[in-house]
Amino acid sequence: MKGGIAAMLMAAKAIKESEIKLDGDLLITLVIDEEVSGKGTRKVLSKGITADYAIVGEPTSLEVVIASKGDVNFEIEVLGKAAHSSRPHEGKNAIYKMCKIIEAIEKYSTELEKKTHPLLGHPTITVTMINGGITPWIIPANCKVVIDRRTIPSENADGVKKELETILLRIKENDPELIYNLRLIQEAAPAEISPKEEIVDVILSKASIILGKQVKITGMSGTTDARFLINDAHIPTVIYGPGDLMNAHQSDEYVKVSEVYAAAKIYASVALQLLKKS
Repeated sequence: MKGGIAAMLMAAKAIKESEIKLDGDLLITLVIDEEVSGKGTRKVLSKGITADYAIVGEPTSLEVVIASKGDVNFEIEVLGKAAHSSRPHEGKNAIYKMCKIIEAIEKYSTELEKKTHPLLGHPTITVTMINGGITPWIIPANCKVVIDRRTIPSENADGVKKELETILLRIKENDPELIYNLRLIQEAAPAEISPKEEIVDVILSKASIILGKQVKITGMSGTTDARFLINDAHIPTVIYGPGDLMNAHQSDEYVKVSEVYAAAKIYASVALQLLKKS
């Protein structure tokens, strides 16, 4: 995202220095809390600030992203019974019971492959965190896992909760002693716009000219603040920026300088096209 910010600032500076009069305002927002609850963008929208179009500068390898997956996180807690580890039969091992749940979730992940989206592919479900036990000498009375469920448009947290409840109840039928709690941690909704939106046509055209190749429309597996702009503010929003998402959250994260310059030219060209004087 830092590469996208640099490119946007370069584009705005170039437009200002050109002294071209715009028929409207060009607004750049640099916000906090992206990838979590989106406090920055939600604060901007709560102030009544809006727009006819928007671009989120996340890394897309300079491809035009018009759809992004959502992300729902649940915590599952299993309750067992503590006992001395030398007498395991006197306790109920919460970790062993959790293993049944993990195995069922892994199996269920293959069923999700039957659902598809033309740009986003299929939804996914993954166990990403686990915690259980307190010492080597006590049968664990508690075990928790966190579930990461990537959603496609038409899916939401309520639907995911029902999926998990179905899995848990099926296990409980075979293990009546299973005691569990299911808790929603957070939800980031999926989002998409029509490929027929004007901003999509303009950015495809400008990017193809500047890059000297045909640019394609695609989707993104991660979540961005575009979800608030699209779902809440109803602003046609494209995710477009320099850098490769595969490099994100890596120790050697980087963006090619050539992509930053290209993105700046494209941002400026798109802004001039959409905000040109009549």
